[in-house]
Amino acid sequence: RYVIDLDEKTSTYTRFNNPNFISVLPIAFEQHGKELIQVHILEDGFDYGLFLNPIEENALWYWYDEDMTTVKKITQFRFVKSS
Repeated sequence: RYVIDLDEKTSTYTRFNNPNFISVLPIAFEQHGKELIQVHILEDGFDYGLFLNPIEENALWYWYDEDMTTVKKITQFRFVKSS
């Protein structure tokens, strides 16, 4: 399970089969208009992140390798706005 927290600027990953395993990484994000947020997960040696559309509630996961870019649509997620 991933939790992207734009307020705290963190990405937290917890394994379903091992809830004691938690990885927390810093993030940076850019707002592209009202409909698109690009989240960069800041991990040394990796280039990946998410494109989030909070208006239409959809998300794409992307990562770059040397010779290709991979993009996957995330189908199980939810947006939670801070109060």
